[in-house]
Amino acid sequence: MIDRNSKWDRQELYEKAWQFPLRKLATEYNISDVGLARVCHKLKIPLPGLGHCSVQVGQHVAAPQRG
Repeated sequence: MIDRNSKWDRQELYEKAWQFPLRKLATEYNISDVGLARVCHKLKIPLPGLGHCSVQVGQHVAAPQRG
């Protein structure tokens, strides 16, 4: 389990947050999706909207520029 004092790789988390549903990604880090969303918020990582991962094939939704 990842504790509160562990260091997060912001770049890696940013890329994964835009590639995978947050619920699936949270299981990789062994925390809840709400907890992972809070981590992203603290690291100022913008998250995709609901349904982002269910976009039809052939459509492209760009992630915002990294800050």
